[in-house]
Amino acid sequence: MKVEKIHHVALICSDFRYPEARGLRHLAFEVEDIDQAPIEDFEKENSPVEPIPVDELTGKGMLFL
Repeated sequence: MKVEKIHHVALICSDFRYPEARGLRHLAFEVEDIDQAPIEDFEKENSPVEPIPVDELTGKGMLFL
């Protein structure tokens, strides 16, 4: 899998109702060929992987870890 770039980083800065929710929510990487994403490898390492969406603007897939 070739990572083109970091699509975005989602951080939760403050949530007074759920203080444990602060910090990194996810990293989103734009990849060249989403079919080559090693989903099974991430799952074997207990790294949850979200369903792979396609960016509406670029038409490219994103892998969220």
